Amino acid sequence: MADYVRERAGAGPLACAIAYDTRHQSRHFAELSSEIMAAAGFTVYFLDGYRSTPELSFAVRFKKCACGIMVTASHNPPSDNAVKAYWSTGGQLLPPHDQGVIDRVMSVNQIARMPFAEGLASGRIVYCQEEVGAAFLKAVVAQSRPGPRDLAIVYSPLHGVGASAVLPALAAAGFRDVELYGPHAAPDPEFTNVPNHVSNPSGRWSSTRSSSSPSRPERT
Repeated sequence: MADYVRERAGAGPLACAIAYDTRHQSRHFAELSSEIMAAAGFTVYFLDGYRSTPELSFAVRFKKCACGIMVTASHNPPSDNAVKAYWSTGGQLLPPHDQGVIDRVMSVNQIARMPFAEGLASGRIVYCQEEVGAAFLKAVVAQSRPGPRDLAIVYSPLHGVGASAVLPALAAAGFRDVELYGPHAAPDPEFTNVPNHVSNPSGRWSSTRSSSSPSRPERT
């Protein structure tokens, strides 16, 4: 990815934003990605601590990065981990860039790394979570609409990172009666209290149908 982005961008300074979630070894993979990007000449803006994927997308645009890396396995089983690759737009790679990166992956014969501590000391790797977090929250709240705030809200992060973004945004937007669902509150890469241990908030539907709404399946 570093080779492809530099090839497309040409000469000049380049940056990459990197974040990670609660999956097994996510922090390790985020550091490894940072070491590789730093060795390739990129300035790495590193979001330390569990972060949501939308915040990584925002960080790419906010810090004017050429690309971004989010260490996450999305809705996959607990045994999985992976990365999502982002372009300078803050969106995931689309054609032709996705195939361009894959082609470079298939031709790699060596991978240089800069030790993470060395990257921090040299300024090649930069912690930016406070700056980006504050700007991200401000941008999210700016999208809120006026209206009643006397709603009772129960929120579940499904053992993931969502609470780091959702709860501060709701509070800043004026919602006060917000309850974090306790059994799902703790970051847990095994998704212990989630049915089937797969943290998909939208993909499971029952085969039963509501008698009052026969055309719409009920969520399980």
